[in-house]
Amino acid sequence: MVRRPLTAVAVALLVTTQATPATALSCTMTEIIAGVCSVGGGTDGTDVNLWVDGSTGGGSSGGGGQIDCDETAEGRCAGVSPPKTVDKPESVHDLESFRPRRPSQISEPAGWTIAGLPTNFVTRARTHVVSGELAGHSADVRFIPVRYRRTFGDGGTQSTTVRGARWSTVWSTTSTSHVYEQPGIETVRLVVTYVADYRYSGLGWVRLGGTVTRTAPDLTVRVFAADTVLVARPCVVDAIGCP
Repeated sequence: MVRRPLTAVAVALLVTTQATPATALSCTMTEIIAGVCSVGGGTDGTDVNLWVDGSTGGGSSGGGGQIDCDETAEGRCAGVSPPKTVDKPESVHDLESFRPRRPSQISEPAGWTIAGLPTNFVTRARTHVVSGELAGHSADVRFIPVRYRRTFGDGGTQSTTVRGARWSTVWSTTSTSHVYEQPGIETVRLVVTYVADYRYSGLGWVRLGGTVTRTAPDLTVRVFAADTVLVARPCVVDAIGCP
């Protein structure tokens, strides 16, 4: 799933350090050495496969050797799993190299908005099937998005079970809209949660335990201020001076 090459020093730390679980989904090398952030995994000689114990989806990148996590499985930062010895998978941790496609998001208006007016956000993530080998057999895995969590950059958050839809009326309030109160430049982050089904050739779909999350690319929204002006006609008839 998420592959992250690390240095030889990092590999040694991953293999030799025993640590207790933490709530963060990013571990610095200092935290690993101190035993305050739990990391597991292995290496095939070229890539390091890893996960980080945690309690929430997503994660943030940064300096100092942090591990960026844009995908989690059952609350842990998920990497490519070690080889499985089970005949059939039971949870999303058994999906080996299967991963959901990365979602994306758009805003209306595109990339900008007016303070005090509702900005509409739409998620682009749909049910899709990924084919490959699972526990030594040809298989299909179906990823179904079930929850969408956003942080809007101004302190506002949203968690919903709907993707959202394009505006039918400009500046209308929707189930996935957000109102910015102050001008500025905001970064919007979206995390999509999926459940997963699998099937072997000729058999029906079987639901796996747990969930998988993926983080969409961040979206930048520029929030502008608008002044009230006098116009000759109502704005519904497109008067000069209307927003």
